[in-house]
Amino acid sequence: MVFSTGAYIDSLMIFGKISDGFTNAPLENFLVALYDPLTSTSFDSIPFKDRPIYINQTNQAGEFKMSYLKAGQYFIFAIEDKNKNLKLDPNERRAFIPAETIEVAEINPFIELVAFADNKGDCK
Repeated sequence: MVFSTGAYIDSLMIFGKISDGFTNAPLENFLVALYDPLTSTSFDSIPFKDRPIYINQTNQAGEFKMSYLKAGQYFIFAIEDKNKNLKLDPNERRAFIPAETIEVAEINPFIELVAFADNKGDCK
């Protein structure tokens, strides 16, 4: 079911896959999120501080499909979101396209994201 607050329903979509950076295994139940590119939050803090505009979740094969999107530029992040707060927590794996926006248009390429964990505490 889709709702609209106006006379027009946005109809664009993106799709892709998320895999583990070390094993290449598909990652199920990752939250895939699109964020406003005009945010005042610095790029590396977006998933920690901002709420996403659009969200979806990966299936067992690590695949996602986001429908009913408005055309435009977005930052894309995928996060493990273990506590379901729609934000990245330090102990959660994440995937993103470094400091670039994606464009949602009539024709969109398949998006492949590779997830990793922040292991700053493990470095010696």
